[in-house]
Amino acid sequence: MKKVNQIFILLILAFLVGGCNASKSEGNIYNIMDYGASGDGKSDDASAIQKAIDKCSENGGGIVLVPAGHTFLCGPIHLASFVNLQLEPNSRLLAN
Repeated sequence: MKKVNQIFILLILAFLVGGCNASKSEGNIYNIMDYGASGDGKSDDASAIQKAIDKCSENGGGIVLVPAGHTFLCGPIHLASFVNLQLEPNSRLLAN
């Protein structure tokens, strides 16, 4: 019985530590409009999106946010580890 309790406590600690690490990396939010994206659907926003991805990656990861209500025209972008590209409802990435 003692061994079962120890395993249970270790599992709880592992879950808590893992949850803390995930929230740390997702706590950093990088809105692509803060990096120069226009969202008008006509201007190429690839460089602004890439700047946000690169900054997010440099800082250990997080969320690169594509805000709602805009269409962002972009060419190829390169995602990085620990970077989540999050599109809000009613936002679009339009391939260039």
